[in-house]
Amino acid sequence: DPRKYLVVFASGKDRADASEPHTNFRLNNGGEYLGLFRPGEAGAVSEISPVYPGQHRDVSFGHGAGGKLEYFDKPTPGRANGSGFAGFVADTKFKPDRGFYAKPFRVMLTTATPGATIRYTTDGNRPTATSGRVYTKLIDIDTTTTLRAAAFKDGLRSSNVDTHTYLFAEQIAKQPKLPPGLPAKWNGHPADYEMDPDVVNDPKYRDRVPKALRLIPTLSLVLNRDDFFKTGQGIYPKGEGVEKAVSMELIYPDTGKGLQGDGSVQIVGGSSTRRWKTDKLSMRIKFTSRFGDTSFRHPIFGDEATAR
Repeated sequence: DPRKYLVVFASGKDRADASEPHTNFRLNNGGEYLGLFRPGEAGAVSEISPVYPGQHRDVSFGHGAGGKLEYFDKPTPGRANGSGFAGFVADTKFKPDRGFYAKPFRVMLTTATPGATIRYTTDGNRPTATSGRVYTKLIDIDTTTTLRAAAFKDGLRSSNVDTHTYLFAEQIAKQPKLPPGLPAKWNGHPADYEMDPDVVNDPKYRDRVPKALRLIPTLSLVLNRDDFFKTGQGIYPKGEGVEKAVSMELIYPDTGKGLQGDGSVQIVGGSSTRRWKTDKLSMRIKFTSRFGDTSFRHPIFGDEATAR
């Protein structure tokens, strides 16, 4: 009826006569043609042509209060759409990509959205529309760096935050026990950020350690420093039961390939959480709707590994 609403689920379940009707087709979240037709009539009553744009989790798309096609932060099935926004800023691109490097270089950041502003950080924090440095020129990288970037433009939703870690194996092997700017204690326990000096300074191994680091997959966890180490806040001082948002990158130095996902990290384990054996603690990474994309999947043990 006029000014009434019908919710139809495009699920592919084909339940036309149910109290909650389902179509016999599903919609592509990457975009495709969508039309509403009357039985027996050739022309569409309403259509999005040639295709609707790519869709986003927990964001709806349709005709807004003024009749324009828009996105909506608050989906309203069964009710009229309110005021929306025009779209999203295109993702940021990094050149070169994450990985191991031996010499200083420069990073270029780009976005396909004209007029967008790119902001970036190197301290683990997520850049926002008002925080982080504005990208105006190539970024010099001469040490191990965690680079996070996002793009912003008025009237559009910002891009997601992209994270790329650049690793210098020789510097990692020589990382000091107490780097500047990091806490000297973890909840009263002496902090220890270095690799084992008995190994990396041993004449038998010191030249082999950087090479060995470049031969194995490396996991980079990037998050706010206080969420990692600050007393009363960070996962290291507080131990089990505290989750913090994290960017996870798995870097394969032998192939040059890498992947990234957003999730959460927390301290886990038995004896390590009580610190009676070691101050290098075990951690767990999770991918849940609260912190990231629950659909994140990767065969970390290879395609031939068991799935259960």
